[in-house]
Amino acid sequence: DITVGVGNTGIRSGLIGEIGCSWPLHDNERKVLRAAAAAQQKTGACLSVHPGRNRKAPFEVIDILEQSGADLSRVIICHIDARVRDHEGRTQLLQKGCVLEYDLWGWEGHFPTYWTADDYMDLPNDTQRIHEIRRHIEEGYGNQIFMSHDICAKTRRVRYGGWGYAHILNYVAPMMRQRGINQEQIDTIIIGNPRRLLTFV
Repeated sequence: DITVGVGNTGIRSGLIGEIGCSWPLHDNERKVLRAAAAAQQKTGACLSVHPGRNRKAPFEVIDILEQSGADLSRVIICHIDARVRDHEGRTQLLQKGCVLEYDLWGWEGHFPTYWTADDYMDLPNDTQRIHEIRRHIEEGYGNQIFMSHDICAKTRRVRYGGWGYAHILNYVAPMMRQRGINQEQIDTIIIGNPRRLLTFV
């Protein structure tokens, strides 16, 4: 899909992923992560990973990828606003060099225990996400932050009562400016970082 194209279309995939992982990880998922690291080394594509629903999951994923020779600066950990809910944990991941994706904008509340392997999974609201991102920027990690919508269900589209695909541009970016994040910093996150990660190396 990356080197030749999808089917006969000639359209090449822009990244490897989203690589879905469970908690606890299955042996086949470990094998897939190792294969993804090898494919990254061969193609120069970035990796996008959906960690299992537990705080420990992103750390295990990063450890496996690092041991397999992946370039962690080109690894995106998705759903970070749900998986690792403390600043210290997120900072530990950033110190490894990976990219953290805040992608549940507009979605707040909690996941019940029957749906997650963790004890509970509270989601922050958008203002809390913004304050956390501002803190990352202040600590020098602005180049390692992604923002996305994760429109994964009909109910997240405007037509069905959700915030839709324009929520970040229409609502979140103005809120970021109001809370002390300047336009250059916003552009780094929503333009520069995706451009860098989607460019093959």
